[in-house]
Amino acid sequence: MLNSLFDHRREKTRLEQLQQGQKIIEERNKRKKALLTKTIAEKSKQTQAEAVKLKRIQRELQALDDMVSNDIGILRGKIEQASWDYSTAR
Repeated sequence: MLNSLFDHRREKTRLEQLQQGQKIIEERNKRKKALLTKTIAEKSKQTQAEAVKLKRIQRELQALDDMVSNDIGILRGKIEQASWDYSTAR
């Protein structure tokens, strides 16, 4: 009977140790999950900021492209006029 009681207490202690270990693992996993969630949110925010930045850069490049195209058009017009003036003067 004494052995039975001792075995029961030992099993209870072992069960408590296992439960404590499980709690520790659960807490660790909870912290890891929170950290991962935070990291994902930060990366998402950075990605969105990069997307906004890229859109702005694309608009600026398009504006530069439009200006270059306009300048080329003006130069072509001047070259054609100069060519015509030269042909007329001959």
